[in-house]
Amino acid sequence: MKLTPNKKNIITVFSRFIFGKQLALVLVIFISGTLKLFPQWVNDPNSNTKLVVDVNDPVNISVTEDGKGGAYLVWEDKFNGKNDVRFLHFDSDGRPTLRADGKQVSQKISSKTNPYSSPNIKGTAVAVWKGTSSNNFNDLFAQRVEANGNLAWSNNGVQLTFSGEEEKDYSLSTDLRGNTFISYLLKPTQPVKEKVMLQKISPSGKLLFDTSKTTIYVSADRKSQSNVLSDENGGAFVFWLENKSGKTLLYGQRVDSTGRTKWGKNPVLISNSNHNVLNYNVYKTPSLYIYITWQIQNADKDIYHQLLLRSGSPQWSKGGKRIVGQSGIQSNPQAVVSDSIIFVCWSQEMGSDKNILLQKFNIRGKNLWNEKAIKINESKGEHFGQKIIHDNKGGVIIAWINRRDETDYGKIFSQRVKYDGSVLWDKNGVPVASNNSSLKSYLYLISDLRGGAIIIFKGKNKGVSEIYGQKIFSTGTFISQIVGFTTQLSGDSIKISWYSVNESPDMIYYIERSIEQRGINSSWEIVDSLFPYNKNSNSAYYEYLDKPYQSGTIFYRILQKDSKGNSKVSELTRIDYLFDSNNIIVAQNDPNPFSVSTEISFYLPVSSRVSIEFFNSRIEKIKEISNQEFPAGSNKVNFSAEGLQPGIYFYRFTCNDFVDVKKMVITK
Repeated sequence: MKLTPNKKNIITVFSRFIFGKQLALVLVIFISGTLKLFPQWVNDPNSNTKLVVDVNDPVNISVTEDGKGGAYLVWEDKFNGKNDVRFLHFDSDGRPTLRADGKQVSQKISSKTNPYSSPNIKGTAVAVWKGTSSNNFNDLFAQRVEANGNLAWSNNGVQLTFSGEEEKDYSLSTDLRGNTFISYLLKPTQPVKEKVMLQKISPSGKLLFDTSKTTIYVSADRKSQSNVLSDENGGAFVFWLENKSGKTLLYGQRVDSTGRTKWGKNPVLISNSNHNVLNYNVYKTPSLYIYITWQIQNADKDIYHQLLLRSGSPQWSKGGKRIVGQSGIQSNPQAVVSDSIIFVCWSQEMGSDKNILLQKFNIRGKNLWNEKAIKINESKGEHFGQKIIHDNKGGVIIAWINRRDETDYGKIFSQRVKYDGSVLWDKNGVPVASNNSSLKSYLYLISDLRGGAIIIFKGKNKGVSEIYGQKIFSTGTFISQIVGFTTQLSGDSIKISWYSVNESPDMIYYIERSIEQRGINSSWEIVDSLFPYNKNSNSAYYEYLDKPYQSGTIFYRILQKDSKGNSKVSELTRIDYLFDSNNIIVAQNDPNPFSVSTEISFYLPVSSRVSIEFFNSRIEKIKEISNQEFPAGSNKVNFSAEGLQPGIYFYRFTCNDFVDVKKMVITK
């Protein structure tokens, strides 16, 4: 069959690949068309979005971000009388990317319990659970799961332990190379010494530490709450609590890439030897400082923190610094960290009220707001279970559960706080899950990567349990103020359309564009301005036709302003406008970056022969379309990333004397 290029739909593109000495001719079929996807997020905080179907009573729920605005859910549930562990991935719109009731992490028919998960490379996740081995021992297993439901480490996962002794309090962390570290505590069947253990798994699922290298520390003292953080150098930092002379103390140790300890024969004591530590959290800054918060129980509950160097040396006072010098019971410190700033929120109990406080510290441990910290809500009752994330704009978003009295099942609220400590949403927080007849637990908070957040929780109403989610935008609303913003070709023009919600009569919309020519973007220019045409409604649909004065890759955005000067900018849209030009035009590949394939559009004023050469970052030619005839008008070619490593690449377009070079990025 003969295939002929068409200027409206490119049917075929030939490209050459070199595999060793063999030259293979590959046929790439491009089919134009779009698939419309509809968001699943419910815009009603009284109902929320059900993320999983057909659950019974999910417990031990774990949530792991995928780095793209979505997340993995891992949970334990009972099916057919047996405990099982399942996972599900949902995207940034709340849609499951595999079966909506989830999938088993392992096809082993044995009982599985107590799962825990962590992010891994390429948008995947790793789950660890306790299961029954072939020797009928309760051992630890691990699996790497993918968004499409694929099980990367065989159908049964990887068995981590083989001792038959009791493993407890396990934790996991992944480095940028995809190595996964699992720390756990080993309690022998006989009352002898307890062990702190560490195992390392390669991205392919291979155990990298043999049994002689997995023991980090041994003593007769009772241990609990192990935690691990990768050190991005092939090793890891391991932490745990240990009872010494009636006091529960916090210890740490560093292990190198071969399994050897680096902080000496004995671990480093982090907490004050006179304090009794109840719980703790560990965080890693981009520069690989280790920031630690912990809660103690002496006369009252109080909270401390410390910054450790990679050497294990404390940066602040030995035994840690007290986070807040206030009366009352302080508990549950949660933090987000960077190289220069630390935000910490915690619960403060004063009489019948339990409030959420927030403080900002620099890297030296000095508080940057007032001594008493910031109270993030003004309502009465018990506020607890708080979670905190960065808002990607210098501030933070916090979510928590609020219960007014013992008969109240509780509501979930959220608040956004600016970098200077000012509250951006309602003074009492925005109600995110307001169904008061649903008992809420397992609260998680993840970033939507756009200044908003996704709240995930378990709700139980009249004996029926579900896993719910709710997206809240950066404005503190459940639906964006500018939504459905699209651009598309309409004859010789570009149709720009969007919906607006939560609209006020004093708003004005500026349509702005920027045209890319030969790899250079022009500055933003105002195309036109529009006022709300229905001042009696808070929502509307807008449509505008623009005929650009020149061809090329064009970016559009909508700038929304009110009478007070407040402004919000929509997301960017991009379109290749290749129309009736006397010049050759080459558009930037789309999408860019990409992981699977991308499309390059170009315009020819007359039928011409074209060559497109593709180079890696070392300027080595890797692929080529050589001297191929294309018709006058708009044309497209498809480029596949198969067999290529992530990184920066270039393509050079040549047509007679015309040459244009552009950069593209491959991700995984």
